[in-house]
Parts: sequence; structure tokens; C-alpha cells
Amino acid sequence: MSFECFLVNEFDHKHENEMFLGLFEKLSETFSEVDQHCLLMGNIIVGRNELDALFVKPGAVSVVELKSGGGRFEFSENGHWTIEGRRIRGGNKANPFLQVRSNKFETLSWFEGFSREKNLLLRDLNWGHISGYVVFDRPSQLFRELPDGN
Repeated sequence: MSFECFLVNEFDHKHENEMFLGLFEKLSETFSEVDQHCLLMGNIIVGRNELDALFVKPGAVSVVELKSGGGRFEFSENGHWTIEGRRIRGGNKANPFLQVRSNKFETLSWFEGFSREKNLLLRDLNWGHISGYVVFDRPSQLFRELPDGN
């Protein structure tokens, strides 16, 4: 069917615009020939949150956060994320996971409210399955020491 992309406004930083273009190119390669309608939206506001990107296709909604950096990074659910000692912020959240989580639930709330307000059949869908991604612009390795079970 088709793959469409909208960039609502250019991003403030050059690297964000470049990353969004790269995301568009990769998704376009994958989804331009599939038999379904897919949509990528960039630099949008959903509810009270700014999202770097929102990807929608039949059966899937994904929020995407674009981050500059790469290398070996350490992470935790609630604590700081670092790449080779440099802290990776999550907007106004402590880390990108919490930022994506907040964006996911704000998107969920928006879709549920929109479908209720417009009396659409969308209310029967399970919006809780919205996925979230943090995308880095350079190769990255996850590093986290896990307990050895002793």
C-alpha cells in the first residue's frame, strides 16, 4: 500500500534531523512495499509530551526517542544511563527508559481519549501494547552486570 512520513517541525538540533531522516530511510526500505498503510511522524506533541517520532501501522504503535551517542553504555530502569562515563539524559526524566515510558503512556491516554471522544471502534483495541524504542546514532553495546545467583 504505502508508507508516509511527516515531520511536523524541524528539530532544534542538526543531529536530530539527520537521525530522523535515517529512521525514515530504514523504515521506508522495510515498509514501502508491504501490503498495509504505515505512517511515521516526527517531532510531534501528543498530549503533554514531545515525541521524537511515532510510528503507526496496522496492529502496532511505537514511540521512538532519538539519542546522540554510541559505545558501551550502562543502564538501569530508574537510575542514570551513561555511555563511557557521559550521562545520557531522558529529556526531563532521569533516563531515556523513563522518557519513553512517559511518552508511551501519554500516547496511550491520547488514543483512548480520542477514540472515546469520536466514538470510534478504536476503544476496543488494546493500546497497552504500544512499544517504545531508544535509537542511538552510533553503534552501541549494552553493559550491565547482573547478579551471578550466589
